[in-house]
Amino acid sequence: MKSSYRSAASFQNSGKLNASFGLLRKDELKNPSSIEPRWWDVRAWSKKKLAIAGAGLIVLITVVVVVPVRVLKNRPYPNYSKLKYSLKDTYSGTDFFDNFDYFDAPDPSGGFVQYADSEVAAQYNLTYASSSRSVVRVDASATAHSNRSTSDGRLSVRISSKKQYEDGLIIFDVVHTPIGCGTWPALWMSDVVNWPTNGEIDILEAVNVISSARNQMALHTTSGCTMKSVKRKQTGKTIHST
Repeated sequence: MKSSYRSAASFQNSGKLNASFGLLRKDELKNPSSIEPRWWDVRAWSKKKLAIAGAGLIVLITVVVVVPVRVLKNRPYPNYSKLKYSLKDTYSGTDFFDNFDYFDAPDPSGGFVQYADSEVAAQYNLTYASSSRSVVRVDASATAHSNRSTSDGRLSVRISSKKQYEDGLIIFDVVHTPIGCGTWPALWMSDVVNWPTNGEIDILEAVNVISSARNQMALHTTSGCTMKSVKRKQTGKTIHST
């Protein structure tokens, strides 16, 4: 069966010629006067029909445009493109460790470790720096036959920056962290004077073999602490929250 296409014309009482182009049925080919305007031809719509269609279009625009805008206003996210940073401090080079205090008290977390002060760390080569890198490591020389007691764990290093920061963008360039049983490499931020009341931000933490293949980033707060007024987009997965 073939389809026929042609121009069709009809006269109205006004004497004006109205032309349209479309697919015609067989009966329309035989009797052009029987051709009626298509439903989608707005030129043939009544004023009432045009008003209803216009109102429907306005409602559709409202739903598509206004509603998402309202949702975004109710769930604001920071516009990171407008944030401006300027470099304030750089910790690098041979004087890297001059910017830090050495912690040499028993581990507050109950870890099996002896934290060394700056003199002991230098004696056993646990911290050293060059122009290109700074190294913090655990003592690997102690054995069961060593003169030095390891009953409280091996010597290790824990340092805290002498300066404190209220906010900012902090970037760490970490080349290597130890993995395996008994290791606990970490980078974190806290208020050492009011810890743990003022919370803690664990930026990098890999505890023992269980988490050596991934970073357990965590936020520690007191009960009831919230940030409802400012929201952040989270790409990771929350493992545990209280």
